[in-house]
Amino acid sequence: MALLSKLRCITVDVTGTLMAYKGELGDYYCMAAKSVGLPCPDYKRVHEGFKLAYSEMAKKYPCFGHAVKMPNIVWWKTCVRDSFERGSEWDFGVFSGLVGVEKPNPKIYEIALERAGNIAPQEALHIGDSMRKDYLPAKSLGMHALLLDRFKTPDAENWRKSGAPVFPDLTAVQELLNSDSLTC
Repeated sequence: MALLSKLRCITVDVTGTLMAYKGELGDYYCMAAKSVGLPCPDYKRVHEGFKLAYSEMAKKYPCFGHAVKMPNIVWWKTCVRDSFERGSEWDFGVFSGLVGVEKPNPKIYEIALERAGNIAPQEALHIGDSMRKDYLPAKSLGMHALLLDRFKTPDAENWRKSGAPVFPDLTAVQELLNSDSLTC
C-alpha cells in the first residue's frame, strides 16, 4: 500500500523547502526598486543588511512579533526597510507570527494537526529542510517526516546516516508517496 494512501495530512516547511531564493536577495530588491522607478540598491550591501536586520528583528521581536502583537506585515516591512537602511491550493497555514510558536517547538506541529481536523500524528507527514527544526520535532510527535536537500548541503550526509529519508526535490518525494517501497 502506498504511503500516500495512509496519510490524511502533509505539512511543508516554506522557506528552503517549498520555495527558495534563486540568486541573491538583492536581485529581488532590485526588481522591486525598478518596478517603482528607483535605481537598484547595492546587492551585496542589501543582502548583508537583510541578514543583519532579520537577526535583529528575530532577537527583538521573536516569533515574528507575536508576543507584542505585531502584525506579520509590519514585522516583515520593518525587516525589509532596515535591510535597505543597512544595505491556493492549501487548506490552511500555521504561521509562527500568528500562533506564537516557532520551530523547533513541536507545538507548531500539534497546531497543524488540530487545524487539519485533529489528525493523528501517524496519519501526517512533514517535509522540511532542517533536521533540528523539521525532522526531529515532527518525529517526536509520531509524525512521518523527511528532508529535502535541494541545495546539496554538507549536513545531508549526516542526516542520511542518522536514518532520516533525504530527497533531492519534491518530485522525488511525490514518487516516494506513490510507491510501496519506503516509509518515513
